[in-house]
Amino acid sequence: MMASLRVFTLHTDDVDTEGALEDLLAQAEAQLGDRIPRAGLLFAAIDFDHDLLVGGLVARWPQIQLIGCTTDGEASSAGGFQEDSAVLTLFVSEHIHFAAGVGAGVGADPLSAAREAVAQAAPLLPSAPALCFTTPDGLTTNGSALVAGLGSLLGPIPIVGGTAADQWRFRQTRQFCGGEVYSDAVPVLLVSGALRVAVGVASGWTPVGRTAIVTRAVGNTVYEIDNRPAAAFYEHYLGPQIKPSAEYPLAILDRDGVPLYLRAAMSYDTESGVVHFAGTVPEGARVRLTEISREAIVNACRTSVDTALERFGSATPAAVLLFSCAARKQLLGTRTAEECEVVASRVPPGVPFAGFYANGEIGPTGAGGLTQFHNETLVSVVLGCSAGAAGERR
Repeated sequence: MMASLRVFTLHTDDVDTEGALEDLLAQAEAQLGDRIPRAGLLFAAIDFDHDLLVGGLVARWPQIQLIGCTTDGEASSAGGFQEDSAVLTLFVSEHIHFAAGVGAGVGADPLSAAREAVAQAAPLLPSAPALCFTTPDGLTTNGSALVAGLGSLLGPIPIVGGTAADQWRFRQTRQFCGGEVYSDAVPVLLVSGALRVAVGVASGWTPVGRTAIVTRAVGNTVYEIDNRPAAAFYEHYLGPQIKPSAEYPLAILDRDGVPLYLRAAMSYDTESGVVHFAGTVPEGARVRLTEISREAIVNACRTSVDTALERFGSATPAAVLLFSCAARKQLLGTRTAEECEVVASRVPPGVPFAGFYANGEIGPTGAGGLTQFHNETLVSVVLGCSAGAAGERR
């Protein structure tokens, strides 16, 4: 029997939690009929009663493998771009298998938390996982260390997702696994079976100036670039009036000078010139400053989606998942909805998509490349069944 994967995207803009839950369940009843979802991804605004929301969903489908998190904005084929909303993506399949797990204390020990999450989920699968979704805490997590830890545990499979956000408040985020709500945790949803996955990664930021070397750094703190205070590197190219910020991230380069990922500056010390970034900047890394325009951000959205669709091939996908950056949303401002509009124009008719704005994005660079932790990037994930399998979309 051929494998099949059916994906249903539900989106509610009801800001009352009870009303939002009722709306999602009503949409599910209308779309699913008697189908029972095996798994789900829930992306929800920060001000919901999350215990009530996830508890209600699991009460409706007690066996569902559900993960998710709070966001800085939500988007879907069902509701477009919104804030203060909730998006639920449901997966139905008899031949694709899903298993959820969660690890606590991800801020203190990313590897231990990743090991705990994978240890809960992996034994529930009948075969080795082919894909990992993850939605870890976006304020406590060392994203680079977490991605490295998951990679060491899962091997060379795509790891995709985004870190939880709280609508640019930077106070506390929430993560979901099963019917429980967490903070400082890493949920994972492992997927196995006849699965086809393609990923596209693009930011739109363009490197400027010469290549420099990070000569002193620890974790996400950069002390020196080319043996000078890190902030002086920014001042040299941007002038004294522009300080280190998310608008001008560092591009971390590969050996050929091609950007692997971006690192956004979050804060700096005016006296020492030390700059703190939203992710690890390796000592010895080759870096360049970057610049951006709102038009380039929108164009990169097109590049990300088109790349994933091209890598997926001629088959019709079952769904597209999107993980964009809260900083992209901040810079786009009133043009934020254009990202969702671009996705809608690129995805084949009838194929559902869903995503959220995150504090950091996770996905492999290049076809079959290593998974990286990104800033200010759009990660597009195209899902379907492997060649010869059947899919259904809603």
